[in-house]
Amino acid sequence: MADHGRFIGRRGRGCMAAMVSGGDGAPLLVTRGLTKSFSGLVALKDHAIIVQPGEIVGIIGPNGSGKSTFFNLVTGFLRPTAGTVLFCGTALERLRPSAIARLGVARTFQGTRLFARLTARENLQAAAQLRHEVGLADALLGTPRSARARIAVDAVSDELLDLVGLAASAGRRAGDLPYGDQRRLELARA
Repeated sequence: MADHGRFIGRRGRGCMAAMVSGGDGAPLLVTRGLTKSFSGLVALKDHAIIVQPGEIVGIIGPNGSGKSTFFNLVTGFLRPTAGTVLFCGTALERLRPSAIARLGVARTFQGTRLFARLTARENLQAAAQLRHEVGLADALLGTPRSARARIAVDAVSDELLDLVGLAASAGRRAGDLPYGDQRRLELARA
């Protein structure tokens, strides 16, 4: 089995490794009393959920029921008015979206947001590049650090393509992929 835990930031690796191996029974995601108000309008009130490792959970409800608000709270795009969000025991409600993504929590959007003219592999490389701390000088000078990052980005991109079943489409432009494949590519990119 591939080490999918290496796609996750340092603090999230232990939790994700436990998830892949069957876990220790600790929940992956917990929300308690999660509430969000906008100028007095309550968009989400006292939401609670527990997601165990390996579970697939759907959030359903009519328009305006708070589904998008819930995901925006979990991923850090909104701050809760009240309540807590825990991922692998780490409180997320004060973290920025980029820090939450490094822990392993990311989202996709209803409409695909891929680089249509880039290949499937290039889309993943663009996203994976953001997780490596290579500065402009490293990139321009072609330093060893830059070369190591490039090798890591390529390896992660290829492994993610394999993970979502798109390895055979790695060289195809994202805009030319069927919609279902575009969604899988977007999930891999998240």
